[in-house]
Amino acid sequence: MTQTLSWGVLVGEMLARRLSISQIAPAMFPETLPGVRATDADIAEASDRLGFDLDPQHEAVLREGNGWADVFAYGDVLATSDLGAGPRWKRADALLASYYDDGPATGFPPRDRVYPIHVADNAVFVIDRSGPVTDGGQPVFWLSDELLGEWPNVYEYWLAGLTMLERLAARVAADARAGRI
Repeated sequence: MTQTLSWGVLVGEMLARRLSISQIAPAMFPETLPGVRATDADIAEASDRLGFDLDPQHEAVLREGNGWADVFAYGDVLATSDLGAGPRWKRADALLASYYDDGPATGFPPRDRVYPIHVADNAVFVIDRSGPVTDGGQPVFWLSDELLGEWPNVYEYWLAGLTMLERLAARVAADARAGRI
């Protein structure tokens, strides 16, 4: 799919959906906001720590929201300061090590060619730097003890996150109307 919406619009849509869930059920889904836009210096420092350039689409989303805790109500999108360093990176790296210890599961990309962009308690979303470029971005994989999902690029991963959050918002609103929240 060719990108038709800007990253500013996509991050804004995510913010609106995330805030709507937080307003309905703040105890379950506390309000979270994206980090301040990444600068050229932030991007350069992250690339230096990693030893390679960031995926162009990943870089573009970081320039609109530099990391985001509990963004999809599931895990944290890593900020430039997290890439290659810090507790979120260590958690993602430990999870990846456990997934690859006995050899990767079917469909996993090579370990030395991925870098984490989103980490949850029991899963990691990674960019496969060796994968094919689609609309200017490389594949994103959702890894746990098995391959949970994959998208051709960060743009499609973000659209899937928006869809998931929209469905969650509908369920939370229905639960609130029914008095279950």
